[in-house]
Amino acid sequence: MAEAAITRHKILFVDDDPYVLKALARNLRSYSDRFDLTFVNSGAQALACLCAEPFDILVTDMVMPGIDGAALLHKVTAQWPSIIRIVLSGHAEFEQSVRSVPFAHQRLAKPWSRDTLLATLERACSLRDLVDDEVVRGRLSRIGALPSSLQTYTQLCCELDKPNASFASIAALLESDMAMSAKVLQLANSVLVASSRDIANLTDAVRVVGLDAIKQYVLSPFLNVFEIFTPADPHMSRTFVALTTHALLVARLARRLAKRDELRNSAFLAGILHDLGQLFLLTRMPASAEAIHCEAAAKDCAVEAIEARRLGVTHAELGAYLLGLWGIPHELADAVARHHDLGPAQPGDDLATTLRLADWLALEYQARTARQVENPEVVVLDVDEALLRSCGLERVLPRLFAMAHEVAAELPDPALLTARASSRRVHIAQVVHIAQEPCHM
Repeated sequence: MAEAAITRHKILFVDDDPYVLKALARNLRSYSDRFDLTFVNSGAQALACLCAEPFDILVTDMVMPGIDGAALLHKVTAQWPSIIRIVLSGHAEFEQSVRSVPFAHQRLAKPWSRDTLLATLERACSLRDLVDDEVVRGRLSRIGALPSSLQTYTQLCCELDKPNASFASIAALLESDMAMSAKVLQLANSVLVASSRDIANLTDAVRVVGLDAIKQYVLSPFLNVFEIFTPADPHMSRTFVALTTHALLVARLARRLAKRDELRNSAFLAGILHDLGQLFLLTRMPASAEAIHCEAAAKDCAVEAIEARRLGVTHAELGAYLLGLWGIPHELADAVARHHDLGPAQPGDDLATTLRLADWLALEYQARTARQVENPEVVVLDVDEALLRSCGLERVLPRLFAMAHEVAAELPDPALLTARASSRRVHIAQVVHIAQEPCHM
């Protein structure tokens, strides 16, 4: 049987320094079976190449004569939005890099590590496996920021104006908003700082970016780093609030369910970010989002099944694509991609498993509240109750439901939670994996 052909992803490198281009070519020479590489020394040449043939990834310097990196990124975003855009720049080019923030997905620092460069390119190429549709990829790749609530934005502005504002106080505000959390993580992990380590903690991310930089981004009308959600449709506004409140409930449950202290911050962030794909659909494809939820409600089935049939991709995969595109740590993106998987928990898969259980528990709580179910031995959502009993989990469920009730009561306004599509399954082995081991219950 003939082997399937390996897709060679087309990558365009742009730098006015010929020695940089030669070094890049030398570093990647042995990977010609995976990458189809083109090297040019100006923005004008890059645009000519883009007009002549399609590319998957653009890697560009920032400081160049004529069309510089920021101008090139702006043009590529407008004309070829599905291209993944990466800045490769030196530390002395910080001010130039700030101009790239609305248009670049990631940033690598000069001098670069070959391993880091290779990992970044391979991860960018792998994103096509999540979202195959060119139009949807274009909509995702064009996004500079997803919208945040006006209330959170106002609170953030007030906190930044305080003389005693701290990294922790700013992080505490950001962590209630999935769009702001994602953007600050993106800034900390690659776009602005080109950090040499993965940052999966909001306080650390705020510290790396800096309060002055965050204030500049919040107040600037030109950088488009943060976007405010101001829908004219009251129904869309209610859906947005319910979505963000559900994310906060899942995040707090995930932090409580985490079996290890070092997992708690990542579990919380995974919870806040897990429905980023739904936020994308609601705010960028609202007609599709409304049709999907109406069909899911009419058929009493989970929204991701309707998404897969209508769009060819689920909101979990859309969210993971955005997180991967923005250079956010792989473990977070992977957990988001798989938070509706039905397979049993795998060894070393604690973050994804914790997120899946937290999401199921939040949805179960919302469904129980909507249907006024108080019996802790009754499971509202679709689950194999015989298997549940055979695993002895009928003894664990009251404890899980009590935790969900306690955590929901601590939300700013629990009444904003609404029941979601009800046919959401969870593999019992996932519940066993979490519930029968120590966690922060």
